[in-house]
Amino acid sequence: MIPFSLTFEPGVSLYEQVVYAAKKAVISGLGNQNNAEAMIAIYRKESNFEIKKQIVSSLGNMPKNEAAKTFLLEILK
Repeated sequence: MIPFSLTFEPGVSLYEQVVYAAKKAVISGLGNQNNAEAMIAIYRKESNFEIKKQIVSSLGNMPKNEAAKTFLLEILK
């Protein structure tokens, strides 16, 4: 059993769907831990726009985290 929900879409690689769902679960978990540094490191290596968007959204929910604030200001420049 996998610890995240997954609905398979026809015509899309199973591998890609599982990797995408796993990445979203990791980002969600890091957000729950307020681990901005780890999310920023993932953002810098990630190529999937949807994952990057989720990371930015999660970082935006951490107004007291200095690393999150600094990074968000950096990407806005």
